[in-house]
Amino acid sequence: DSFVGTLSKNQQRMLALVREADPALTVTVDESPRGPAIVLEDGDVWEKGCLLLTRIDDAKLTKERADAISSRVGSDDIKERMSYAAAAMSFVLHSRSPHVPTLRGDARMFEVGDRSWYGGGLDLTPAYVYDEDCTHFHTALKRLCDEAAAPGQYASMKCACDGYFYIPAREEHRGVGGIFFDDLEAPWAADFCDQMLQAAVSPDGPYLPMVQRRQGEPVTDAQRD
Repeated sequence: DSFVGTLSKNQQRMLALVREADPALTVTVDESPRGPAIVLEDGDVWEKGCLLLTRIDDAKLTKERADAISSRVGSDDIKERMSYAAAAMSFVLHSRSPHVPTLRGDARMFEVGDRSWYGGGLDLTPAYVYDEDCTHFHTALKRLCDEAAAPGQYASMKCACDGYFYIPAREEHRGVGGIFFDDLEAPWAADFCDQMLQAAVSPDGPYLPMVQRRQGEPVTDAQRD
């Protein structure tokens, strides 16, 4: 419940920040038993977006899921029919201008018994790559990791993100990367998820400064198509 509360607070905080940055946004909240989906549409900055919160309480592990978790975390204690809980917040912001990149991110928790694992990430997909923006994004992410995670985590999480978004058929990466982590059981993991979500669309964070820098760039018909 504590982590669900953290995710819920960040969902509302992010909504307030994107509304402040783009007052023209149309906001629709779709409530469901597992959590609200906040749909963003038709803004001046963002054409479409979504802030999604999902939770699962007291479900039972299938044999396949239990075996998969045991294999990933190196434990024989995860068994079929054990109770589990899960919670996640994911988001995406698709910009109207091709000069403003798309931001995607998530934070999630999976709990079985008294053990919890955390995962998530933050990555950037620009239509037009500006070196200045890439440098800013990765510098901000490194600062976040240095302040809120264990030493060396930025390099590890960046490498994981590069591998996750590599497209073998094209021999290239999707976007310009970011950070990615999974099955994290470190004592700082929950707080790191919180700090990452807080930073994602903060005015001085990894993303909004480049939005403000690029939003006024002229767009040709060819670039819009």
